[in-house]
Amino acid sequence: MVGYIAKWEISGSKLFLAEIEGAIDGKTAKSEEILPKFEFPQHADWYTGKIFLGVGDYESSSKKFTAVICFQVAKGNVTKMVFFDELAIPISWNGE
Repeated sequence: MVGYIAKWEISGSKLFLAEIEGAIDGKTAKSEEILPKFEFPQHADWYTGKIFLGVGDYESSSKKFTAVICFQVAKGNVTKMVFFDELAIPISWNGE
């Protein structure tokens, strides 16, 4: 395994890092082993930005989702939620 896989959740208008998985010394490691000082789920108060969630079908020809929810987050708190009928969003971490 290379890198880390994180699972996130939104609950009570807050963004949480629910768990993380990765490798330490070539062995699979879970949340508490990777970040031992965190309690999971951890309120993601360090994050400010937008999170796009494609909830409709993905049209590969137009590279658009037919329905998207955008969560606006400020210091880990969801401040606004906007629904789009159609939107092109990155489908991977590097925008491809």
